[in-house]
Amino acid sequence: LIFTISGIENSEDVNSGNTIGCENTSDTNTGVASTSTKVGLGNLSTAKVNVSAQLLSIITNLSSGYSLIASSSGSLSSGSHEILSGVSPQEIVKGQERFGIRPCGLDAASIWGTNSNRLYAWPEPSEPISLASDSSGPIGNDVAEGNGLVSLEYAASISDDVPQGVYKTSVTYIVTTTF
Repeated sequence: LIFTISGIENSEDVNSGNTIGCENTSDTNTGVASTSTKVGLGNLSTAKVNVSAQLLSIITNLSSGYSLIASSSGSLSSGSHEILSGVSPQEIVKGQERFGIRPCGLDAASIWGTNSNRLYAWPEPSEPISLASDSSGPIGNDVAEGNGLVSLEYAASISDDVPQGVYKTSVTYIVTTTF
């Protein structure tokens, strides 16, 4: 099993590196490039939904596939204020307080909506969320173009009620091969 995370430059398409499996050509718009270990959402405002992204790559030679889940340290928060999120996928609308992630690719489940109706969720420490899976292997972009690639979009918007601050959380991605 090989699992890698790559950053995506600011103003690049969410599906950079994954154009076969993910049709989301929305530009990242935070003013900050993501890296393999950090995603910045920039200065949030009520005027837009801020978007950042990473590309996840899964390779396994097993014929039974893989599953990818996410767990987190908790909500996106600053002090005692938490930006709303939840484990059930929901739309994020500018001017409304919401934060989440959305997988896109051949292996992402349909619960995440379509390119024109994107839905986002955020895992809780005690309730991870399933992002993608493929039950037949081997898995890898060189096996079938787009296979094993997951574009992961991070999005956030705030309302006028959200206090200023530095908001943080952490997420852990877990890839499990199926035997």
